Amino acid sequence: MDVERKRKIVMIGALGIILLLIILIIIQVVGRNKKEEIPKGETGIQDEKYVEKLEDGTRKNTSSKLKENKEFNGLIIKNIEITEKGNETEVVADIENTKNVPEGDYGIYLKIKNDKGEEIKQIAGYISYIEGKGTSKLRIKTSYDFANAYDFEIVKQ
Repeated sequence: MDVERKRKIVMIGALGIILLLIILIIIQVVGRNKKEEIPKGETGIQDEKYVEKLEDGTRKNTSSKLKENKEFNGLIIKNIEITEKGNETEVVADIENTKNVPEGDYGIYLKIKNDKGEEIKQIAGYISYIEGKGTSKLRIKTSYDFANAYDFEIVKQ
């Protein structure tokens, strides 16, 4: 009788462990398939003051402050565009090295600001190696929606 009872206890324990593993796998699969959406308003920018909606649904930033060139470590960042489509915000800009020596090859943060100058979010990016007097492109994509930003500041990581 003792052997039979031990066998039942082992079987119940094994079934419990299998059931627990199945539950954990289901939770993992469901969690992976959930798409994280950032509700409007969590960006720190409440209205769409600096956004133009294009025919294809793209939201394009129209802030006059972003049209201004930005200077950083001897680099000029110009032709700045911020767009958002399909829960993906992208910053694209031209970079010109004004120095005679190479620059770049380091991480940066874009400090995204509203029209009161308040920092809303920091977005990580990278400036590639640029020869002296050379040019390059800045391209940063993120799922964080800041298409309605007023301005940004660039800082080295």
